[in-house]
Amino acid sequence: MIIFSFLNQLVDLLVAPFHGLGPIPQLVLLSLVSTVALLAAFKRLSNQETIRSHKNKIFGNFLEIAIYRDQFRRSLICQGRILKYNLLYLGAIGKPLLLLMIPMILVCLQLEYRLGYQTIKPGQSFIIEAQLEDTASESLADITNPISIITSDTIDLETPAMRIPATDQIFWKARLIQDGSPNFISIMLPGQSDAVRKDVAIGKLTNRFTPKKTKIVNLGNLVDSGEDGINSSSPIKTLRVAYSPAEYPFLRWTFSPIVYYFILTLLFGALLKPVMKVSI
Repeated sequence: MIIFSFLNQLVDLLVAPFHGLGPIPQLVLLSLVSTVALLAAFKRLSNQETIRSHKNKIFGNFLEIAIYRDQFRRSLICQGRILKYNLLYLGAIGKPLLLLMIPMILVCLQLEYRLGYQTIKPGQSFIIEAQLEDTASESLADITNPISIITSDTIDLETPAMRIPATDQIFWKARLIQDGSPNFISIMLPGQSDAVRKDVAIGKLTNRFTPKKTKIVNLGNLVDSGEDGINSSSPIKTLRVAYSPAEYPFLRWTFSPIVYYFILTLLFGALLKPVMKVSI
């Protein structure tokens, strides 16, 4: 958890100068930088001579099949060689690609925190969801009425708490009534001394944010570590604000930021691979 918190703060500093660019220019810049870094790392981690040798042998056997296509036995032998060198090729690129998946996952998490969801706009309604621990749900039979929920002055509750006992969930509907700061919700169950607070992202936000706040000890906190976790002793397992997923236009289609990032990275990779003399 400390590692993810440090990483979040480090990325905050790195991306701060680029907040004014807008989401799509940020994605383009991130994809370009990532492509250069990944190609350089792959070149260093892999055996480039072995990869080139396997690719040349695969191409050579395809060429031999085309030339001697009327010789069935020879074509069959070539197909066996193609299979063999394909397996050797996959083995040569597999280890460096697996190692590079770690930074790729971290980049995708940061994209999700910063560009994955639309912030709440003034006048927009949204859902708040609290997921309770099983033990809390059993011990607090009449939990709906005595729940304490506090919101900032910019947020107005439109409905009282609605509990679904079968799933141990509590829902509220709220509305952002105006721009301003701070923007938060704070929930406290009866018999508890500590409230669970979650920030609500509004307007043109420049900081990272995540829909769900989870417990510190929860494995999901590694994924939803855009903000500090819930205390492990709290009867509230997760607290979530239902943001709408963000999508960005690319030619005639729209994509989530992670898919958009992968498309741009593949395009930049195809363009920069010969320039950086990297064989993949």
